Amino acid sequence: MMDGSLSQLDNSCKSIVDVRDVAEAHVAAITTGGGWGERFLLIGATPHQAEIADAVREALPAGMKANVPTSVSAVLGPPVMAQSPPNPVLYDASPSERLLGIKYRSTKEMVQQSVASLLANGFDSTAKYAHREK
Repeated sequence: MMDGSLSQLDNSCKSIVDVRDVAEAHVAAITTGGGWGERFLLIGATPHQAEIADAVREALPAGMKANVPTSVSAVLGPPVMAQSPPNPVLYDASPSERLLGIKYRSTKEMVQQSVASLLANGFDSTAKYAHREK
């Protein structure tokens, strides 16, 4: 989304979680004993791609903001976990919040801190992610 390589956003929602929240959940399970033997959905949010794009755009320097697409594709993908796009996946992460005591970061915080980290480490275009065969 950051380098202008996308012309349109997918008309879909994605389940996302911040890696720091996942780490916190694992540590809490060990240190508090909460939820021992349980399985938890660690989902922070299921934002639409347009919401993610807004957060990316807001986090970018002025010269890169125009690279983020604003138009959303009319094409809908296949259902995900029984939900038809562009509807978000319905989930309940409250057991992890209640038993492990974690609070998930917002979509805006997750995305904007990811963008800041990518830029700080020189990843400002898809060309820098090219997979190299060994």
